[in-house]
Amino acid sequence: VQVGSSAVVRRGSDNQDMEVDSTNEVVGSTDNTPVQANNLEIEELQKTLNRYIERQKDFDDMQAKLAEFEQKNSAQAQQIELLEMANRSHQIVGNQGQLSSEIASYRARIRELEEKVNRVHSEGEEDDVLERLVEMHRDLVMKLSNEHSTLVNLKMRIHFKKQLHERNELVTIGQKDVEKSTVKTAKTVESLEKKVRRKEARKKSLIEDIVRNRKEFDQHIANKPLDMRGKNALLEMQLMEAQAESRHLFSMISTMGNKIETQDIDLNATLKIMRKNHVCLRGHELASNSDQSDYNELRDQLLENK
Repeated sequence: VQVGSSAVVRRGSDNQDMEVDSTNEVVGSTDNTPVQANNLEIEELQKTLNRYIERQKDFDDMQAKLAEFEQKNSAQAQQIELLEMANRSHQIVGNQGQLSSEIASYRARIRELEEKVNRVHSEGEEDDVLERLVEMHRDLVMKLSNEHSTLVNLKMRIHFKKQLHERNELVTIGQKDVEKSTVKTAKTVESLEKKVRRKEARKKSLIEDIVRNRKEFDQHIANKPLDMRGKNALLEMQLMEAQAESRHLFSMISTMGNKIETQDIDLNATLKIMRKNHVCLRGHELASNSDQSDYNELRDQLLENK
């Protein structure tokens, strides 16, 4: 505080209002007393305090507004967050709907593929069943064809053996030789007839198996009458039956041809002896007119002149 000045000088900005600078005070006159100076300083300090009080009030108001702003800002932030969460939930729901549709599409595709696999597997099983039935039918037809051919051959052998028995009585001169040949032929025929009975029983059993096989096959293809696999299998079975019958007929004709050829050779040998004997009889004038007539008739039959 300088003597000669009673006023308090402030410097700086408003932010420096709370500072009291008394360095510039000077004593202007000797008339001012220290009491007056103190009063002036008190007044100045009072003014500064009042300004501080006002600023504190402004600060408190600003703090209240700032708190209100922060509260509003927080509420808005919460509302924004809620909106974002709702938006995300809608997006998730939309994505879930899209995913659900995609999953449904994939499941439908999987079901379709499974149905195709099951259909292919079922077709494979049906093919296996058809193949099994066809192979069984082929095996049965082959066995039946062999049994039937054997049976026919046995019956033919019995027929020819009986013919031999008849020829034996016509050709053999001694009665003892006739009886001996008759017994031998009878035993052979009896043995062949036993084989025939066994073959006929076996043939009957095979025919029953073929009937059951064909019935099972017909039932299997009845559910799908337009299925080409069933039609092809049916044609294959008919073909193998026709082939088996053809083989049987060929075998029977071949056997008959061989037998006829053998009999033709035997007949020619017999005719040679018969002609020689007839010539001897005629040369010795032992042949009667009846013998000559019988010989001529037999010759005409053999040469098919009648």
